[in-house]
Amino acid sequence: MSQTKVLVVDDDPTIALVVSSNIKARGFDVVIANDGESALDLFWQVKPDIVVLDISLPGIDGFQVCRRIRQTSNVPIIMISAHAGHEAKTASLECGATDYIPKPFAIPDLMDSIKMALDGAVYNTALVDHNLCSLAVV
Repeated sequence: MSQTKVLVVDDDPTIALVVSSNIKARGFDVVIANDGESALDLFWQVKPDIVVLDISLPGIDGFQVCRRIRQTSNVPIIMISAHAGHEAKTASLECGATDYIPKPFAIPDLMDSIKMALDGAVYNTALVDHNLCSLAVV
């Protein structure tokens, strides 16, 4: 069985390193991007199981990255941001994010969100497959 692949996208190298190190320590395979364009390139190359995506990125911002991924993939996306207020969370969820975590955040909270998103992705895949079988029978 292959390791779960996580794409971490943050323009702050310190945050990217801390987040990726903690995710790796829990047995995940991690790749890092520091801008939106690199994030999209790595997404298509690596095909991660989940994406941890900052909103504020140079060039293509996190909202645009999320929308582009959503055009062809249902992979879970957890948006992280220093943007305060309900607006950033709402905008994240509206563009297709699975969850939103404001900065600063505790690593255990991020790991809980990753676990729940991955568990939900497995459940959703099973549900979709079940529905297709039901439709084929009916």
